[in-house]
Amino acid sequence: MFAAAILVFLPHLTKAVTFIPENDGLFSNGLVWGGYQASVLDITDPSQYERFTQLSNVTNLYADNGDFNASFSNYEFGSIAPKDGNPAMRTWSSVSGVEFDLSFELSAPVLLNGGLGSFQSVSSAVNEWSMPAGKTTGWLSLNDTKVTVNAQMSLTWYDRQWNGAPPSWTWFALLIESGKAGEDVTPMSIWSYNTTSGLGGLATIREAAGVQKVLPVASVQPSNRSYTSEASGVVYPLDWVLELNDGTILHVSSVRPDQELPAAGKVAPAYEGYVTVKGTYKSGRKFKGYGVVEVTASAPA
Repeated sequence: MFAAAILVFLPHLTKAVTFIPENDGLFSNGLVWGGYQASVLDITDPSQYERFTQLSNVTNLYADNGDFNASFSNYEFGSIAPKDGNPAMRTWSSVSGVEFDLSFELSAPVLLNGGLGSFQSVSSAVNEWSMPAGKTTGWLSLNDTKVTVNAQMSLTWYDRQWNGAPPSWTWFALLIESGKAGEDVTPMSIWSYNTTSGLGGLATIREAAGVQKVLPVASVQPSNRSYTSEASGVVYPLDWVLELNDGTILHVSSVRPDQELPAAGKVAPAYEGYVTVKGTYKSGRKFKGYGVVEVTASAPA
């Protein structure tokens, strides 16, 4: 079984030239730039892992009809014709070692982060919605082995976040298994970040009955197990114990230490890792699941 993490970053304006990839010279004062990155991990054998991060000065990310279409020479992510009445998207890569062609429907109920799709963090509002379990078709390849996606046993978490963000954060996109055949997973989108007065964070949860709730994050305890990136020098924790305000406890662990997606010139290093989770509700009922953790940090000077 393979798990694929597919990410795309939209171009933005940069005026402070504190890092310059010498191999392509993409950055200059006022230049609009962007990047795209992806990784493929075999979750049954985490030693099987490939990734790429590439920077680009391509700035036109929309087709003439207004549809999103981020198209590069070896990567694409964009809207396609609806499937079964649902909006759909396709992403593909021909980058050597990280090859895939996946289509997914926006077929799962949307999770509105913060309850309304917006929440306040530090000094700015964050807008975010998540489509946590879209029907997925296509194929992916790892080590020259091509695997066709089993649409009945696969899903895509598609996340859209814009406007502001904390200076740095840890974000968990978790899918909690019900343990009962035929029942949907429970998605949790959990933000954790530091504020001037201490820990900030919230968990947005869509329960099995379709009810969405938002809980403060009471505490986050990273473990001593960590990974130091040779590419960026950033030290990332690999395990976390989270407590939510209702007494829910989650133990989250990265399955592979090296899951950073670094870019040339130490640009915006981030850890995008596949994780497993187990925990206990306040009632004492235990649960388990899986997901992704995103850890952002500034590269050492």
